[in-house]
Amino acid sequence: MVSGDGVHEFYAESNEWPPFECTDFVKSTVLPRLTGPSMTPAAIADRLRKFLRSLDHSGPLQVATDFIGGWEFLLQLLGAHRVENAVLKHSDLSRLLSVSTFVSTRDAYFESGHPQHHALHDARAMRIGWLAWARSKAVMGR
Repeated sequence: MVSGDGVHEFYAESNEWPPFECTDFVKSTVLPRLTGPSMTPAAIADRLRKFLRSLDHSGPLQVATDFIGGWEFLLQLLGAHRVENAVLKHSDLSRLLSVSTFVSTRDAYFESGHPQHHALHDARAMRIGWLAWARSKAVMGR
């Protein structure tokens, strides 16, 4: 996860996801990019709650994903003990996957040497892609 201002980041790896449950794509492309250390889902959820509580927010915390499974996984991970004093709201970035401004900016991040299909780098790339799209939308609205 990367905060909207790009200052705060959260990254964690689970040690309880059996590789035999992974798709061939995940085995060949994602798993080799894991950098560790890994921890239990409970430890991840605890760290994630602390991270989300640390963010400065006056309204709902907007969580943007390009895959609904990421949002569902986040909710499952947090379980019934979501985040005190915070409402999580989902924003679906998959609608931007065909928008040239978003895609070209996101892809430029990866082309500059950052590994694609690594959760933290994917989050950084989506953030800058979204910012570029939002700027272009604001310019067009003027």
